[in-house]
Amino acid sequence: MNYLSGKLTSILVSVTLLSLVALVRAEDIYIAQAAQGSDTGAAAANAHSAAWFNAAGNWGTGAGKISAGDTVHLVGTISTALTVQASGASGSVITILFESGAKLSAAHWTTSGALNINSKSFLVIDGGTNGLIECTDNGTTKTYQVDTNGILGAGLDHVTIQNLTITNMYDRTAFSTTDGHRMGIPINIAGSYLTVQNCTLSGGDTMIAISYTTGSQSNWTVTGNTISNCNHGITMGCAQVNAFVTDVTISNNLIDHLDCWGPISGNHLDGIIIFNEASDSSGSITNLYVYGNTIGPNVGTINTAAVFLDTAGPQLVNARVYNNLFTYVSPYGWANGCVVGGATGLLIANNTFIGYRTRGSGSATGLGSKPGGTNIIHENNLYYSVGCVVNFGGSSSFPAVFVSEYNIYYDLPGGTGAFYFPNYAAGNWSLWQGAGYDATGHSTRSQPTLDANYVPTSADTVAKGKGTNLSAYFTTDKNGNPRPATGAWDIGAFISGAPLSAVAPSTARTTITVR
Repeated sequence: MNYLSGKLTSILVSVTLLSLVALVRAEDIYIAQAAQGSDTGAAAANAHSAAWFNAAGNWGTGAGKISAGDTVHLVGTISTALTVQASGASGSVITILFESGAKLSAAHWTTSGALNINSKSFLVIDGGTNGLIECTDNGTTKTYQVDTNGILGAGLDHVTIQNLTITNMYDRTAFSTTDGHRMGIPINIAGSYLTVQNCTLSGGDTMIAISYTTGSQSNWTVTGNTISNCNHGITMGCAQVNAFVTDVTISNNLIDHLDCWGPISGNHLDGIIIFNEASDSSGSITNLYVYGNTIGPNVGTINTAAVFLDTAGPQLVNARVYNNLFTYVSPYGWANGCVVGGATGLLIANNTFIGYRTRGSGSATGLGSKPGGTNIIHENNLYYSVGCVVNFGGSSSFPAVFVSEYNIYYDLPGGTGAFYFPNYAAGNWSLWQGAGYDATGHSTRSQPTLDANYVPTSADTVAKGKGTNLSAYFTTDKNGNPRPATGAWDIGAFISGAPLSAVAPSTARTTITVR
């Protein structure tokens, strides 16, 4: 054997040994409430206990320990809170998988969480087919009234939570006028590269809470979740100075039955709320994309907004709210609007706003859009029986740059309540156009022909082909169907007569500029 062939053999042996080590380290470890069988952790029948999971000495390098690349299988009912003791690694995550029928279940958990993942990274928490986290005796009429978290963690990096059902962190009696408790958060996390997807969450104050703090954070994705019976659906907030976040996507979520947490003055119901309460108004979120969501129709009273961007204009940069469906039914209506808030560069486009659908003798009092900030585009939106369509609220002047065209405003309220000008001067359609908005003949007050799902029918002539092309910003409708690359678009969240498509909505990130 010559020198080169010997070296090659040595390298091949080393690579093989490394591969074998990697294979040995990728283990499946089973966890139950109490140790099962021979307590090896190698199968459900021989599962380790929850106490074993919580012992730091059982995490780290070595066979039989929970290491990067391993999958931890939760089995049966576990009533002990679990604390993750170590992180995975890039390309070698630790997965915590709920086996069929597995659940974390207790009368109540604490603010430390049923599953605590504080300061950990490269984790996947997967509910599998029917994984569940629940409180069984915590709520208005229950034995306990305590604050709880389902999954809790700050200082996280590259963490995905998916396919889980988390319910009744606080089981508030629906429509209670006396229970003022603000308790229960199924998912309460902070950090960077955070994903919450395909979860079913109900029963609590805020269903998904993501906070940010001094320093830089990035890449949050909340998508495909079903959220109900809560005060706030999704909250992203900050109270620290110089806190910065880039690239946030909130897409394709269903948020409804906020009314169960009303009516009480301590609660202000919101579908999605983004806020910054830094004492010096510093910090920002840059590149916020809110699209494909359905919010309503059971939105309650004493509420605020479907999408509440509660920030000063400079604290939110390049925000898009598009392809969403906002609905409400009598006697409800959004007090501040379906879309409220300011930004430096705000796109409100191709949304469908549905009020009482048939106004009758009542009056739909809910608001449509209440934009603020600078450099705002408000186009291709479909308003149907909405009480007040655009409201500049208490602003002392119109936004520095505001473009509003190619919108449908069907069934506007009578009198001067359709639009609110700066300093709350009510205005009608004529006054609105006189101010220079929707005044070029591209917008209309005609009735679109919609099907039961608020999609324009193929016979429609009001929404179909009447919008402007916004493909510089996004390229699909709410259902993922491609919109034309050139030529006119349909107005509203849906393409006329188009089916549900498997095509994912566009997430292209371009800066908003007014044409």
